[in-house]
Amino acid sequence: MKRKLLTLSLATLALQGCITINDCGYRFLSDADKQRVSAPQLPIDSLKNDGRIYKITDEHFRDFLSRHTDVIVYDYSSTCTGKGCVHPQMISNQIKAAGYTPCIIAEDYPSLKLMSSTDGPSLIYDFDHYKTSKFNTGSKRFYMNLGCDKNNWWLRYKLFRDGKFLRGATTLQELVGSDRH
Repeated sequence: MKRKLLTLSLATLALQGCITINDCGYRFLSDADKQRVSAPQLPIDSLKNDGRIYKITDEHFRDFLSRHTDVIVYDYSSTCTGKGCVHPQMISNQIKAAGYTPCIIAEDYPSLKLMSSTDGPSLIYDFDHYKTSKFNTGSKRFYMNLGCDKNNWWLRYKLFRDGKFLRGATTLQELVGSDRH
């Protein structure tokens, strides 16, 4: 009996860990941080790093794309450890140096802590709009609505040209190295 109880307890803990890992993290924000979260009232390219957290939809991003020819989106996650994982300010500078307009979007609320040290606004997917608290589901719906397919929506870097999704990649070098921009 004790063994079954122990097994059940461990299984419950493991399941809670999986749920938390895929969670967007909003429920872990302090009340003060939750007060800083809102939909943007201005176009994305008019927003500043003003301490607010802007939850955006594909409609907000489509508006941004209408004013910029070559845009590279970087999906930032503070828990990412792969070779394409770079501090948001560093990657923003690299994207600009390569001749593209950067748009850095946090995958989850905990990742926004490092984004406060960038020169751009703190952007995150509007999980309420996509009716989910799971960051994978929210970002998938965001990108699928923008023309990404099942093979590209999850890639860390995405190139949009003239308002249309062109391709995705796991590193910036892979994305811009193959572009005839």
